[in-house]
Amino acid sequence: MSYIGVCQPLTLGQHILYLRQFHRHEFNERTDTCLVPLPETLVNAVNKRKAEFVAGRTAANDALCSLGYSDFFIEIGEHRAPIWPDSVVGSISHSDDLAIATCAMKSDCQAIGVDVQEQLTTQEVSDVGPMVVNQQEARCLASLNDDAQCSYDQAQQLTMAFSAKESLFKALYPRVKRYLDFSDAKLIAGNSQASTLTFALTPNLQDELSIERCLCHFYWIKNQVITSVTW
Repeated sequence: MSYIGVCQPLTLGQHILYLRQFHRHEFNERTDTCLVPLPETLVNAVNKRKAEFVAGRTAANDALCSLGYSDFFIEIGEHRAPIWPDSVVGSISHSDDLAIATCAMKSDCQAIGVDVQEQLTTQEVSDVGPMVVNQQEARCLASLNDDAQCSYDQAQQLTMAFSAKESLFKALYPRVKRYLDFSDAKLIAGNSQASTLTFALTPNLQDELSIERCLCHFYWIKNQVITSVTW
């Protein structure tokens, strides 16, 4: 697959993420789907969507190989969620040029979610900011700059919160089987030195899942942030 770069492992939190840079404009369906065939639902999709799918599944295969799965094809389930082996939890994400995936045995990890997000533009900050975080959460994000060694502008802060909640919801989805709102998780603490954000779930979710708080790790690569949530 000439449009995808080599696998780049990244340790984030307690797990290894598998990264693949890709150039979607160089995607060639005839040659680049030999190892990762397209599902029927994507046969008529635009090339961009096909390129992203193949890159994501390639990164997922990298992750699965680390657990000894060398020939497992990850089907698309309800709400387009990937279907992992029965004994595995995993997560996939991609931006326009970066695909990431991670997985773990259920005996070692209850849930896992990853996300990669390009830094939001000024207009996106204005448009989606109030939906992603409330004023208290915004103050919590701003407190990350209390560490003299770190400085995140408003766009970076909101991008981290957006991506972290996406990772959290991906981790929760296999258990709740429904989409969640940004208000279902509240940012309560941030640690710039440890590169972590801590979220509290709503009382209803706490009762449903027996989980009160979740820790998210973040890592910046140029203008993109990668986030990961596990427990």
